[in-house]
Amino acid sequence: MKRSSPYSIVIHSLVCVFLLTLILPGRGQQPPPQGAFRFANACSIPGKTLVTIDTGKLRPDGFGPGENTGMIGILSGAHHFTVVHPTAGKGEANFMVQPDSFTTVVAFPKPAIDPTTKKTVQTLQVLARPDPPREKGKHFQILSVSNRPTVDLSINGQSVSLPSLRELKADEFVKGALKIDYTGKPVVDFAAEESGSFLVILFDGPDGTLGGMVMPDYG
Repeated sequence: MKRSSPYSIVIHSLVCVFLLTLILPGRGQQPPPQGAFRFANACSIPGKTLVTIDTGKLRPDGFGPGENTGMIGILSGAHHFTVVHPTAGKGEANFMVQPDSFTTVVAFPKPAIDPTTKKTVQTLQVLARPDPPREKGKHFQILSVSNRPTVDLSINGQSVSLPSLRELKADEFVKGALKIDYTGKPVVDFAAEESGSFLVILFDGPDGTLGGMVMPDYG
């Protein structure tokens, strides 16, 4: 079972302390309510993606393809998220964090026509997804950010067509263990040993195959 790495825990603590230092009211007043966010880099283009939340960098050396964080505490309210890639440019998103709510931010590439060269280039996009309320038991959501308009999947032996940027609540197919195949090849094989919410992100790999990552929330 994969849990948040010690590095993610350190990031969590540093970001909380930094934001609280900037925004926390004077002594004797109640601190502002908090929510949380997490980040997934579904950009498989070689090179590091640099991430900034408001004015602070999330990780100085950036995120490689397929890397993600655990939940990171942040004050509720409006926030601005910026991702920069050396060849895919910059993507931005504004989102609201409600008290005791959680948001997943996903960076992914999308093809576009360069207005100067008229060639197809990859541009960085950002999706801010409010996580559903936590429930008892094991719950799976599957999100595709692939450039394929639709991916025809086998989910635990069931045939499912999932459009890009659409999300599937997969509890009907998944009771705790998940196996996703695409064109007969395995993409995700994951078993949840504890209760929680599990977000599966499908994205285009550097070799053109479909890749996947699982982001667990055991909270």
